[in-house]
Amino acid sequence: MSGFNEAMFWRNVDKTDSCWLWTGYINKEGYGEFNSEFLITRLAHRISFGLDNYGRIPERPLDHLCRNRHCVNPDHLEAVDPIVNTRRSSVGMNEAAKTHCPQGHPYDEENTIRRGGKRYCRLCKNEKAREDRAKKRRERADSE
Repeated sequence: MSGFNEAMFWRNVDKTDSCWLWTGYINKEGYGEFNSEFLITRLAHRISFGLDNYGRIPERPLDHLCRNRHCVNPDHLEAVDPIVNTRRSSVGMNEAAKTHCPQGHPYDEENTIRRGGKRYCRLCKNEKAREDRAKKRRERADSE
């Protein structure tokens, strides 16, 4: 990975006892992203895996064994065939295994809303509601 600033990459990682949490940008799917050399955006967990494997990043998907999409701990990643990755992420199994929302907030008793057999992140729901209210206020102001 020529031209890659490894020190800058690791500044965006919070190493806990198990998961290494990406503290930089998290995309809408819940994966960490890092702008590497020449401003090319790459998935942070794939970079971490490559750094741990002498620069070799497999073409195959990397499955998060911990089920935490913004974890970059290479010990929690396994290169698998696409069909295996899809099977492992089936909706029922995946939801039960997920401990955090895509933005990294915990699915705990205080932060989890359950409706219609599904669970939602209270923090994300509140943020979305604030954004929607602000948008409506701007639209009202623009129409006056």
